Amino acid sequence: GAGAGLLIAAIGAAVGALALKPLPPPNPAPVVRMAISSPAGAFSVSPSMAFSPDGTQLAFITRSQLYLRNLNSLDVKVLGPAGNYPFFSSDGKWIGFFLDGRMKKIPVTGGVSQNISDISITGPGASWGPDDMIYYPVSGISGLSKIPASGGTPQPVTTLERDKGEISHRWPQILPGGKAVLFTAWTGPGADERHTHLQVLETGERRVIAQGAEMGRYVPSGHIVYFQSGKLTAIPFDLASLKTTGSPMPLPEAVRKGSEGPPFALSVDGALAYLPRNSDPVFQVVWVDQKGRIENFSLPPRTYDNAVLSP
Repeated sequence: GAGAGLLIAAIGAAVGALALKPLPPPNPAPVVRMAISSPAGAFSVSPSMAFSPDGTQLAFITRSQLYLRNLNSLDVKVLGPAGNYPFFSSDGKWIGFFLDGRMKKIPVTGGVSQNISDISITGPGASWGPDDMIYYPVSGISGLSKIPASGGTPQPVTTLERDKGEISHRWPQILPGGKAVLFTAWTGPGADERHTHLQVLETGERRVIAQGAEMGRYVPSGHIVYFQSGKLTAIPFDLASLKTTGSPMPLPEAVRKGSEGPPFALSVDGALAYLPRNSDPVFQVVWVDQKGRIENFSLPPRTYDNAVLSP
């Protein structure tokens, strides 16, 4: 609900400690935690927050507004009506988001939002690359495409591997240097059917980073952080070879689960913004007929999502 705060924690020190380096840094940065209360309306339960490229600003969406907060200030700026899936331009001057079936952008200084494309685009997720191209899924049942940030004709980037059961590519992140894109490949709605993949853009080569893992995000400590089995996990990753270099390590933060993906964001300096697990909503599973009549299941109230019927 609206009272449930968005939390920020510094995980750089935690990731460094878990990496089992021979010598710890002489003056490790202290872990800092802070909570941000929703200015109005509950936070969106989808991944609804993003750090600026320099880590000094946080964009987040409630069910009523798109906000921007400088982390060195207590003030929160309203940028516009609520949308979905905010993302920053690579130069930090724009925030992109999805609203009413359109991909839009708005200056971080405020103003009128602009359509990037008049084609219906619903995401989920997008990444604004250093080539000034935006990488995104057209819908929840498509591969990834790219489009110039100034507008233009979309071009396909990834192809669903139907023979392997893929139904969706989501949550892209262009890696530093712009040579590869990290994304989540869905083979079904279950948590164990979401997999973190990487594709080399020049060759189209696909690599599996982690099975049963979603929302993979590279951080400059040399790790990819993803959500797996209800926990955030970090795996060492070499940016030069674009390959993992060690074993996965669980992180201590308890992040809320979301139907479209866990609501968290990572900054370049190792800050983690997330909705805590103790804010998970509780639902009752019911049947609703065409006349609006409700019939309860004999299931206890829990944090259900992604209900599907067998054939």
